[in-house]
Amino acid sequence: LAEDWDKRLFELKETAQSEDEKDQALAQVAIGSHLFEVRDKGMPRFPYVLSDNCFFIKLNRSKSNKLPMAHVQISSEYLAAVGVEAAEKDLRFVINTLGLVHGEASVSRADLFLDFTCIDDLSAIHQPDWVTRANLMAKYFDCRLDDPFTGWVIGMGGDLHARLYEKVVEIKTKSHKTWLFSLWEVNGWQTDEKVWRMEFQIEKQLLKQLMIFA
Repeated sequence: LAEDWDKRLFELKETAQSEDEKDQALAQVAIGSHLFEVRDKGMPRFPYVLSDNCFFIKLNRSKSNKLPMAHVQISSEYLAAVGVEAAEKDLRFVINTLGLVHGEASVSRADLFLDFTCIDDLSAIHQPDWVTRANLMAKYFDCRLDDPFTGWVIGMGGDLHARLYEKVVEIKTKSHKTWLFSLWEVNGWQTDEKVWRMEFQIEKQLLKQLMIFA
């Protein structure tokens, strides 16, 4: 992280900590086409946090050599809108603006998923039906719903775990990612249909083992 950015972000972080809401609103920084909010608190080992609808960026101080300069999460909405290559190019511009980058970026987690509709009753799936080496499995229900089954989680806490869950319920009760509705409608989704998501969360250690990312 460049020293001038270190100083600037430190000052903006203090501004974000003000009790005056007008001052808090000034804790922003523009980089390229992005207007980032500078958070009033950092996160473990990363003192600065910047965020907008595209990126959630944790930044290290200028004099630290033990950790990466930045740890970034790219929003799924932005990836869906512009694609992986354009999102990565945009992110590189932002990070290179903030400091001098040495070495290549690495991927610490990848989430692969498929959204689908079907006529089958997925609540009829039982634990022995899954082919897996996972030790931990859980079947989930939401008793507020007329049809309470909402999905499975398999292999919690491992370097690879899977989730099968009803995405419409998850959007309405948790994530509020309603932008997905228009993407599904283009592909033939009817608004009264359930949408199931089969998702695999792959952590860095397994990505290395599979030689997908260094």
